[in-house]
Amino acid sequence: MQKREWFISNIGKKIYRDDSGCPCDTCKEILENGLIITDKEKADHLFYTQNDFMAEGLDLNYRDVK
Repeated sequence: MQKREWFISNIGKKIYRDDSGCPCDTCKEILENGLIITDKEKADHLFYTQNDFMAEGLDLNYRDVK
């Protein structure tokens, strides 16, 4: 699990995550190509989404290398 500061420090950079098991097109796209944290709002969104998934027993495992 990444801390909020990690997401903020990666603004403007591409990050990757493990397969969450979600079959939606958005999750498939992120799994394949990663995503760029565009601003602080996006960083916060990813941090809190990560925590929501963790509460359900799923670890998205964000990282800065594929």
